Amino acid sequence: MAQMGGGISISGEDSGLHLVVELPDHVDDVALEKLAAESGIEVKALSTYYQAKAPRRGLLVGYAYVAPGKIAYYAKLLTRIIRAGARK
Repeated sequence: MAQMGGGISISGEDSGLHLVVELPDHVDDVALEKLAAESGIEVKALSTYYQAKAPRRGLLVGYAYVAPGKIAYYAKLLTRIIRAGARK
């Protein structure tokens, strides 16, 4: 698991098609999903998958369809979006 600081971590980077970006509880992952979409990045808020009262916050990030030459660009853009959202 990679740490981004500020309670943000990434897991699943060795598993193939998706990453999970785990966020602190105060971060609105649904709002981050919308911000990412406005920038052309499709991610899914983890909290929408939970039926329990206290869902984990995070983003499911698929990258299988991204051209190899664009991965670094989108990773930097998504990192900026996540860090901005985590500061709120």
